[in-house]
Amino acid sequence: MIRHLQLFALTLALASAAWAQPKDDADLPFREDPTSGEKVPLFMHSTTFIDSSLSSGWGRDAVEIEAATTLTGVEGKELFKLLQARDMRAFKRLRRSEAVEAFSLGFDVNEIPWTSDAEAVREGFVPGDRSPTVTPYVWLTIESDKFPVDPERNRRRLELGTDVMDDIYYDNDQFLLLDNDLSVRARKRWDSVDVMRRLLIAMKKEGGVDEFGIKRAAKMDQRSDSPSNQAIRTLHEAVTRGQVSWGGRSSALEKVYNDLRERGLLSSTQSYQDVLILEPKAFLRSVRSRYHLNEISDRQLRSTHELGLQRVTALLAMAREARQDGAVPADRLAEVQAFEARAQGLLDGSSIAEFARAPLAKLGVTADVAEIQSLLPTSPGIGRSTGLADVAEREVFLLQRKAVAEATRAAFAQLNELLDNGDSDSLRRVITRTLERTDLDEDSVEWFTQWARSEDASLGPQRTLERFVALHEGMLGDAAALQRYNAYGQAQRASGDNDFEDFEPLDQAAWDGLRFHLRNEQVRIWNRQLKTAGTVALGMWFDEARAFYVPDSRRSTGNFLIDTMDFASIYEPTVFAGVAPQDQTAAVDLSRKPYVDKLMHATLVNEVQIELDYSSQYTDRLKELASVVELPRQFMRWASASGLADDEAAYAALYAELRALGDDELQARLIPFNDHLAKVGSPVQNLAADEFTRWLDTSRLTLEVRDDASYTVEGLQPAIAGARFVFEQYREMLTFVAKLKEERVKDTLDRAGADEDALDWVPSTGSKGSIAVSMIRDSGVNTGGLIDWLTPPEPNNSVATAEGVGPGWHKYTLTSGEDDYFRIIVDQGQTLDLSVSGQGPVDLTLEVLSEDGATQLVAPATSASYTATDDTVVIVKVTASGTPNDGAYTFRVSKNQP
Repeated sequence: MIRHLQLFALTLALASAAWAQPKDDADLPFREDPTSGEKVPLFMHSTTFIDSSLSSGWGRDAVEIEAATTLTGVEGKELFKLLQARDMRAFKRLRRSEAVEAFSLGFDVNEIPWTSDAEAVREGFVPGDRSPTVTPYVWLTIESDKFPVDPERNRRRLELGTDVMDDIYYDNDQFLLLDNDLSVRARKRWDSVDVMRRLLIAMKKEGGVDEFGIKRAAKMDQRSDSPSNQAIRTLHEAVTRGQVSWGGRSSALEKVYNDLRERGLLSSTQSYQDVLILEPKAFLRSVRSRYHLNEISDRQLRSTHELGLQRVTALLAMAREARQDGAVPADRLAEVQAFEARAQGLLDGSSIAEFARAPLAKLGVTADVAEIQSLLPTSPGIGRSTGLADVAEREVFLLQRKAVAEATRAAFAQLNELLDNGDSDSLRRVITRTLERTDLDEDSVEWFTQWARSEDASLGPQRTLERFVALHEGMLGDAAALQRYNAYGQAQRASGDNDFEDFEPLDQAAWDGLRFHLRNEQVRIWNRQLKTAGTVALGMWFDEARAFYVPDSRRSTGNFLIDTMDFASIYEPTVFAGVAPQDQTAAVDLSRKPYVDKLMHATLVNEVQIELDYSSQYTDRLKELASVVELPRQFMRWASASGLADDEAAYAALYAELRALGDDELQARLIPFNDHLAKVGSPVQNLAADEFTRWLDTSRLTLEVRDDASYTVEGLQPAIAGARFVFEQYREMLTFVAKLKEERVKDTLDRAGADEDALDWVPSTGSKGSIAVSMIRDSGVNTGGLIDWLTPPEPNNSVATAEGVGPGWHKYTLTSGEDDYFRIIVDQGQTLDLSVSGQGPVDLTLEVLSEDGATQLVAPATSASYTATDDTVVIVKVTASGTPNDGAYTFRVSKNQP
């Protein structure tokens, strides 16, 4: 059986830099099918994507919204040395920022950080900055499995998933893709040095970086998880032909091809129209560490707000108790009573009403306690808008609810400031009865918590004082507990533990008095929780605004925002020259000679991106609203300028003519219209065929709309402003998350040997792919090495050459008189389900054998099941008793746990 066909007239000119733009059939690359003798084009042309099934690999297609921040001030090869040194120690340190651990509401409230830095992040500040970076409307939390308890530290810590990506970037000999802001890449994603998780073919059309430092790009990709060896070995051919081995045409490559063809950038030969020959241009290896941030559920926001109210109730009781016990100094009595009044006012709503009075008056509402009850963040919201008229009518109620949300935040913030203004004798010290304290009192709090953890490991992850306060309350007057505590502290001091170098044992009175100092630290954290509880009111209101202004959107509580630290190394395309195909895995250490001699550049980029499936909710809404008036207006102006129509009837007729076209033909006809939109700076850009037919309202094809710049539709402007507001909050959050990494990145590289004064953390203006291909073009290096390692291996017509396959549908071709053999890994207890089917008058069977092929495990049949009793490898033999019409068959593999 010869399925992996030899390269025939592959006119790649391996020793030269590129092909000439093809003008003759003789200039085109083909391979010969040794079974049929047919010449198979290794390029795309006018019929490539006609009458071809869509790919069965899963894919994504949307506008990418990304904050890409990169490090400057250090030369690429030097950066590579700094990050690769000592088993990539510097990269492993800088990729994890403790600041983002503040995004952890939703986990156990007692196990998440409540430090001053965490409080700053939740309030929208980069720790240390005097002004906020964002207003905290968007509330995020780390995905559930990426903030586990670290067994070494015995507390929660951000955990990152790290993969190695091997990418090949393609272009043609004239670098048409690069010059038209397009890129095509083939990616191998490795789970380990020799196990591949995924193949991916992706396209991207760059949209530039906006004034907020956000990179916008149209992006489409297709993926094959647990790919077969056939899919892996034919990846390059899939890119050149536009046909993927895992099931049909590549829609990502079709998009690139159509973009270039519709702009008249492709040439033709005698037999082939609009030819696009893609060749490998650059090789990149990226180490990418990442995790997801999701939007906090509405339930968790409400729970956080409720926690704050509980803290206010507890603080009110604590203040009253201290006052009634005579523990409040006379000169602080009025201050405590004022605090009690404010706390009570927050609980009964009068304090919130006071803060809301002025803004609500401007919106026609008298802000008394009864009136604001229906406007509180915890009350039912106004729901989704149903149209532009609905926005115009009901937006005022949304704004009233915003005023009360802001007043709620202000009331909580006021109480937070009253309790702790930063002075050493703050009100917190008064109500916890710790105005008088010594260094020993303060240090004993830390020593007590460490001792308690030594006796109960479950206390390790605790970052609040709740359990410690309760534990100590149960030990008041307990001489045995005091003895154990003193013995532990003395032993730690004797062992040289720096934390205990000043340890002093306590007597019974000091031990019992420790409860007040523990409470002081407990209340310090309560006060931060109180402030957060007020601020989440903005988050609850924002969720209402999102639903109202973008009615088709949904809160994204899974895989919403991906935060990736990417260390990419760019190599000459000959980096793998001379390496056997089967050895070209992530196990090859490209930081060593001779590979490192081919290094051209390295980059460090933090990509914070809304996952493609979610960003389109907001970009589509903005584009649709912008099209309400702008689309018919610019359509008429373009038609008039082009001499196609110049009155209302003609405009309508032209639209009807275009609407009757198929999507592909319509998209081609829209190219000059899209060029017009770009030329006039219209807010509607890159209009797709389906958007044109869905959004252009023919009732607005009037001269008034065309000529009257003031023409609008009721509710349109507030709807646009509202949708833009929602989108901007997400966009600003991307920048904020990226900015939180700056200090750690600079500090780590300074320690590694870089000049910290020269380093800068700035928006990236170009993708690593465009950087790599530009460097290849500028350097003039050839592409031979990348082609060399695509040489097909031996066919799988024996046990010794059995091809490894994973779950999925796999397509193969049998050679007459030969059998196919496949190698499958099966875990203990897994059930392997297999089936085979072909075309034409042929009987296909499969047989399950032991790894050496000597023992039959399942008799020949068209389908089979096998359950492994231990971790093992099986061989599946596929046999045909007749001759298939075209030799093609489908082999299905699935694995199921018992």
